[in-house]
Amino acid sequence: MLSLTPLPLSRLPSHPTLPTTISLSEFLPPLLSETQTFLSAIPSTFQKEKLVSSPPSTAKIQLSSYKKHPSPRSERKEEHWFSRRSVHANEPVHGTASFVEFQDGLRYTHSLNEGEYTPSIVNVTALLEWEGCFFDGWKVDLAGTSLVYSITHAFPPLSPRTFVNLVLCATEPDGSGFITVQIPVESSIVTQTQPQPQPESKTVYGVYTSVEHVRLHGTSVEWVMATTSDAKGSIPGWMQRSYLLGGVPKAIIKDVGLFIDWVDRKRITVES
Repeated sequence: MLSLTPLPLSRLPSHPTLPTTISLSEFLPPLLSETQTFLSAIPSTFQKEKLVSSPPSTAKIQLSSYKKHPSPRSERKEEHWFSRRSVHANEPVHGTASFVEFQDGLRYTHSLNEGEYTPSIVNVTALLEWEGCFFDGWKVDLAGTSLVYSITHAFPPLSPRTFVNLVLCATEPDGSGFITVQIPVESSIVTQTQPQPQPESKTVYGVYTSVEHVRLHGTSVEWVMATTSDAKGSIPGWMQRSYLLGGVPKAIIKDVGLFIDWVDRKRITVES
């Protein structure tokens, strides 16, 4: 599932608006298993590229990359993955965030919060929703925190890019961390679930996959994220992958500072 191949609507969990019969108990195990395996392999499969900063975050960020080759019989294309790892002081102070603040921002209403701290996002629409559940000790959220979303980014003068993803958040059995997984879904779900869909003018549908793992380690919070994407349209792949030109690797580094700044501003608002 962790690829740029959009998930067909027939493979989504059973929902009243879809002609599917797959139960959550059938859908979740392979996705959780693949995510855990992928995350545990990052240190050995990804190549470290550079150690960078993203103010106002005080944490250093390790940027790494990995070229995923398809199997000989697969019709999938080669995928370029980028990951980052940062370790933050577990404190609700300027330049960092507490584990609770990471939970509030990245686990609960993940996509809606992302729309608040990411300047390029101009629209976030929830398309489908399921009830949460427990599976093998994991607390899986599929109500209010994880749904199928369409997220539109604006990059003038380019056409807007819309990404349709299933977003799943799950708390680890021991409660010390959580994962967030985003996998692409066929864009036809937009017209199938919205009575009067209003897509952005001339929007281009891209594809995006990501995994995130936030875990508490004593007085520190480790934040690991890996992603691969294709904005489609006329943007060359090499340009999308360029750090110097502001492509994906630069964007995921920038996200750290954007998130920490957003948390800081929300904290100040509450305190005042």
